[in-house]
Amino acid sequence: VFHGGEYISLGFSIGKEAEFVYISDVKIIPKDTMDYLKSIGRIGTLVLDALNTTTGVWSHMGMEEALQVAEILNPKIVYFTGMSCSIGMHDEVEARLAKLGTTFECHLAYDGLLLEGFQGH
Repeated sequence: VFHGGEYISLGFSIGKEAEFVYISDVKIIPKDTMDYLKSIGRIGTLVLDALNTTTGVWSHMGMEEALQVAEILNPKIVYFTGMSCSIGMHDEVEARLAKLGTTFECHLAYDGLLLEGFQGH
């Protein structure tokens, strides 16, 4: 993925195929990468960059862009990470996310978040 311009940042698919996908520090996900992500089946947990509530900056997605990617990939659950303080208070943003009516759960990640139940391979 691209972390602004042509600076390459890595995304990771961990565990069984489509179980956990982590894409942070991203502004652009190339078409071939999106095609791969769509081909692996429904992603269980997706962690995705979301710097602020709008369209981010030159090197990071904002919440609007991240939600567009999540809509395309349709994971079971998405956690947004890499937020700046401008995104708002955690509980208020969580309440807004809960009202979106998406086909997936979406939440803000936070320091100390522990994700359990992964099967590995």
